[in-house]
Amino acid sequence: MPIGLNVLSGASFLLGAINAFLPWRLYLQEDAKQLSEEKRNQLEIKIQELANKLGISKPVELIEIKGMVGQAQALGIDMLPGRIGIAIDPDMVESIPEAELEFLISHELSHIKTNDIFWMMVVPAIIGGISTLAICILFPSLATLFSPLIMGIFMVASPAAVIGLAVSVAALIFFSRWREECADKLGFSVCSDEAQKAAATFFENLRTTMIELKNNQEDDSCFDQFLKNYFLTEDGDDLLDLSHPTLTARIKYLQPNLV
Repeated sequence: MPIGLNVLSGASFLLGAINAFLPWRLYLQEDAKQLSEEKRNQLEIKIQELANKLGISKPVELIEIKGMVGQAQALGIDMLPGRIGIAIDPDMVESIPEAELEFLISHELSHIKTNDIFWMMVVPAIIGGISTLAICILFPSLATLFSPLIMGIFMVASPAAVIGLAVSVAALIFFSRWREECADKLGFSVCSDEAQKAAATFFENLRTTMIELKNNQEDDSCFDQFLKNYFLTEDGDDLLDLSHPTLTARIKYLQPNLV
């Protein structure tokens, strides 16, 4: 019986595998080194201090990437061989308070400690593969292969594989949200008192920025206005960001942790 298990292949899985097993930025991306030597040394010391608190087994490298998407990014996996590090936008480092920066760094280090980059790829892929196999067994007609043209274009082999792919995407969304919340809370637990107090403020500031973005539509195109009206809430939550908890939720679960 033909089984469309190539839900485990495809472009998205390949890119995920490259990102998980090879922190390519550490090997290929040029380090901007925009921060002053003193500022960078202080940041590297803080990163290693937080890494030690989390029990990370390898030295954590720092790479500055000007204008990167996202303010910071965890690179590499602690349990696998190879380098690990944090990519960070130097302009962001200069623009936010040190306490908020400490929380942001501890959040990214938590992803490295718990090997989230690896598990966010593997768990949804396994769930999708099992779902595809189950559909093929329960409904053999859905295991019929598509034509080579459709398989080549859409990277799925059968109707069962389409269902498995949809399940894997849903699993990725829910699993990613959970791991992001865990990283928030684990990172929070190793921060200094000042950084713990600043954690909710970090997300409050992001929410304020999103609210201002929603309310400022004078020069926007019709498409931008549509996105802001339907996918940015009055509370500043981005409904298109499916892989993270909402800003409102993050503020709520971080604030009660303060004593």
